[in-house]
Amino acid sequence: MLTNNHLIYCTLQTFMYILLCIGGIKISRINNNRSSFWIASILPILAFGLNYGLRWGRGVDYNLYFWVYNNLLKGIAIEGSEPLWNILVRISGNVFHLPWQGMVMFMSFFLMFSCTFFIQNHKNVAFYALPLLALYIFESQNLMRWFLASSFFLIGVKFLENGAWKKYLVFACLAFFTHSGSITVLLPTFLLYFCKKPILPTYVSLSIFFISYFLFDPRSLGVFSDFLQNINIGTRFVAYQNNAEAWLVSENLEMSGISMIDTINSIFIIICGKSLLKRRPNLLFIYNLALFGTITKPSMAQIEIAWRINLIFFMFQAIILSYLFYDYINRHIKTKPIFYVIILLILILNIRYAIVQPLNVEQNSTYYIWDSKGRNIL
Repeated sequence: MLTNNHLIYCTLQTFMYILLCIGGIKISRINNNRSSFWIASILPILAFGLNYGLRWGRGVDYNLYFWVYNNLLKGIAIEGSEPLWNILVRISGNVFHLPWQGMVMFMSFFLMFSCTFFIQNHKNVAFYALPLLALYIFESQNLMRWFLASSFFLIGVKFLENGAWKKYLVFACLAFFTHSGSITVLLPTFLLYFCKKPILPTYVSLSIFFISYFLFDPRSLGVFSDFLQNINIGTRFVAYQNNAEAWLVSENLEMSGISMIDTINSIFIIICGKSLLKRRPNLLFIYNLALFGTITKPSMAQIEIAWRINLIFFMFQAIILSYLFYDYINRHIKTKPIFYVIILLILILNIRYAIVQPLNVEQNSTYYIWDSKGRNIL
């Protein structure tokens, strides 16, 4: 049922996307002037940071981490909690005296800062890339600490693209000490950097994608639950171990697999990836990251922990899509009229999805801080 909250949420989200497009246009017109780049970046950082930062009660983690945040400020140690996360919480609460909502605001600003930092290597397509990245990191509203770690990761990927692998390792460590689970993204990314060709041919990628799309059943993984419950992987993950069967077979999260728009984007990227790399061989690293996220999406999106990992690799689809839109729409690369129509249709479907997405969530997921009515959490 649509409510006034849904309409306000939808309006503010749409306005954010418009500002991200405007900021992207400004960024795309800048050559190599670093100060001008960051001046142009203020608009998208503010648009995303304020919109997401002012959201309230936004998912399970928002409400749970209110208690984690305040317990850490009271000196109540949480066994296995990562050191950089603890430091950032104490700086936020003890130095700047910010409430939990202030920490949420900081994480939102920092996430878009990391996106714009990463976009420096892809300024020409910033008009498409910034709103698409915002769409792909939609789940950051709930998985806040996971995406805080991913913010450090994105900054590191920018350096890795430039060949500065030592700087990548520095930011990889910052990500790891924010959320140790990020090692599942950090290590594969570093290995993919050294891959000098697409990780899979087009026909193999399509085969894996469709096989996992139609045939994968997470219930088949339940046989591994006993094994996972009996190995020692640290106290930090005891809750996952004790409930291994639930998250392996997707019984404790609203896991629904891959959406229709994600399916369309994935097939588009797999089919057109080879021709894109012929025009832009410098995109090989980003393409491999996106391809890994793409072919594993149908299966990983059905398993809670795997879904979180896949979100980060899948996010790089935004960059590949941006170049495909830019090449065929802005540069008018010669192609068959029917293919041009398909590309425009895919772009329109992504715009439509971004606009209607806020209308399809539960009312509890539509609130902003002015809806709190003095409450700290839902």
